[in-house]
Amino acid sequence: WYQRNPVYIANITAVGATASGYLQLFPAGAVRPTTSVVNFQTGLTRANNAIARLGEGAAVTVFSGQASGSVHVVVDVNGWFE
Repeated sequence: WYQRNPVYIANITAVGATASGYLQLFPAGAVRPTTSVVNFQTGLTRANNAIARLGEGAAVTVFSGQASGSVHVVVDVNGWFE
């Protein structure tokens, strides 16, 4: 099933974090990875590029690894390929 789904290219941005943490981006329904896409600190805007597969329902999951607090996440999809 994953071979038929496109791979997308995106820019992931953490904005307005109230505590330090990290973001993980992975296919919906897949096991959460052990690596992060973006590491961020309180009050700073941080961005990074990612290339990843779509998961179940052509969706992705964004996980915020923070002990407490919140962060706004912006995902800009730049393109895709098969």
